[in-house]
Amino acid sequence: TLSQIKEGKHLYRTLEAHFILYLALHKQYIAKLLEKHPDVNNYLQETVATLTTTKSNNAQDFDTKLACNKIKEVLLETKFDTIQSLFDTTLKNQAKFLRNYMKVFEMLLLFIRASRQQNWKLHLTSLHNLAKFFFSYDMLNYARLTPVYLSQMYALEQSNETTWNFFVNGNFSVNKSTTPFTALGADHALEQVNKAIKTHGGIKGIANNQRALDQYFIIAPEVSNIKEKVRLFFGIVEITELDEHYQLKGGKNKRITESVSKLISVFENHNTNLEDSENVYNTITKKILPQQFSQRFLQHEE
Repeated sequence: TLSQIKEGKHLYRTLEAHFILYLALHKQYIAKLLEKHPDVNNYLQETVATLTTTKSNNAQDFDTKLACNKIKEVLLETKFDTIQSLFDTTLKNQAKFLRNYMKVFEMLLLFIRASRQQNWKLHLTSLHNLAKFFFSYDMLNYARLTPVYLSQMYALEQSNETTWNFFVNGNFSVNKSTTPFTALGADHALEQVNKAIKTHGGIKGIANNQRALDQYFIIAPEVSNIKEKVRLFFGIVEITELDEHYQLKGGKNKRITESVSKLISVFENHNTNLEDSENVYNTITKKILPQQFSQRFLQHEE
């Protein structure tokens, strides 16, 4: 599992692992930031306490989206983004290294959000922000082709307005259900289609039989068409449609919250935090990264 996460071969497992690490670091980061701004801290705590009381008194009618918007209003009112930017400039060495990791993951989350919400302009902007890291980390194929892709896509607005508007309307990703935040990139959706035929009733068991494969791929479109007509005729729903994303409720959210708490305990036991330090080091073994390499990590955006 760890090797799959490190190599990024298992998308959801990798995202969950990084998300848990990000939330644990973010909690420490926000606590450190608010120590320097007690007035903002008190205002935020009062707002959260009010929302928590409202939810406990009327949980059934509590609107999570409205609660998030209320916190957003407080952040805008206190100019939290400016406070955060100024705080980031004071971080050094280990604290800066951990914050850099958080920023890169935030960019990745924006890229994923663009596909999930079918937001074409956010897709281009977030990929543009990620492109520099392909060069920093010697990801040669991405570094070579991403600028070409971005250039061609931006050019569509002038050269082919019909296609540009088609993408702006969200048609660059695939929406397989009406559940919010579940659209997929076209390549990801195609992988799911490929997975569907690698099961019993598909090509499983006949992959080495060329004649059987030829027969299967000739009849597969017709079988799929018949299946779809039967499904529609009898009103069969293959996927349960939800009003909100499954990660907002149930066991998934609870498991992530518990994992974050456990990771924070590990950080505390190993004295891992965003305090100033003289070196960049391994958070568990405390081995120090040589100066010439630490500077490359700290200045990777440059």
